[in-house]
Amino acid sequence: MIDEDVPPPPNVVSRIELPNVDPRVTVALTPVQVKALAAAMRKVEPRYEILVWLAACAGLRSGEALGLKTARVD
Repeated sequence: MIDEDVPPPPNVVSRIELPNVDPRVTVALTPVQVKALAAAMRKVEPRYEILVWLAACAGLRSGEALGLKTARVD
C-alpha cells in the first residue's frame, strides 16, 4: 500500500478522489399541488393518499411516513 520511498500521509484515505455530487434540490409544494398529488395517489393506490397528507401536514420525512404502522398510530 505504501509507494517506494514515500512516507504514508497522516490520513491514509487522503489520496482517494471523491466523486462530484450534485446538491439535492428540495421543492416545497403549494397546498393546491399537495391536494392534486393526493388526488392522483388516490387513483393509483388509495393507501398512498394518506402518505401524501402525512408528509405535507405532519411534516414527516419519507422514512418516517413509509415506516408508519397502524398499530403505532394510537
